[in-house]
Amino acid sequence: MTNKPQKIVFVDFYGILSNTRFWFSVENSDHRLYEDLLKIQDFLFVQNRPLLDDWMRGQYTSEDIHNLLVEKFGVNFEEWFDIFVEDCKKIEVSTKILEKLQRLPANYLRIMVTDNMDSFDRFFLPESKILRDTFDEINNSFYVKKLKSDRDGECFLDILKNYDIGIADCILVDDSTQNCETFQKLGGKYYNSKTEEEVLEALDNLI
Repeated sequence: MTNKPQKIVFVDFYGILSNTRFWFSVENSDHRLYEDLLKIQDFLFVQNRPLLDDWMRGQYTSEDIHNLLVEKFGVNFEEWFDIFVEDCKKIEVSTKILEKLQRLPANYLRIMVTDNMDSFDRFFLPESKILRDTFDEINNSFYVKKLKSDRDGECFLDILKNYDIGIADCILVDDSTQNCETFQKLGGKYYNSKTEEEVLEALDNLI
């Protein structure tokens, strides 16, 4: 029997495998730090998206960001950083998706490509055995110093240099339309999935 050609399925993290946000344990209007959280979320995720992107490019550490929050809002570093670390350790992931990924045919390499922060590798990954066991390789933008859409998707081509697999034999599962369009221009196929159900349906097409 002829072996099937090897393929790669690239999988995003946030928006695909998880929707857990930073400091999620404070996301309760009764929490004494809730009002500060709203200010921090607006500052980081709305007003200063370029800062967030640079964090994911490895230009800032989690400590740098928390020091910035101290300067901006006068919050207590130790308190907020401790919450940040402990919440990162408890990030929820879709076991349904991970289990389906594990059932993909043997000719599929499972590679995570995530635009993420140092906190992902430092605090979350050591706590998530199922994630480590599911993927053949995990690529975090913080450590490769580029986002998925940077330089026309160069990070994907960098990964492919380590494998004898062409981009036409690769599939991206990502909730970002921009990332999917970038990947398509390189010659790859994609599933622009927005929900757990859509991701599971996409993976069904590969089984």
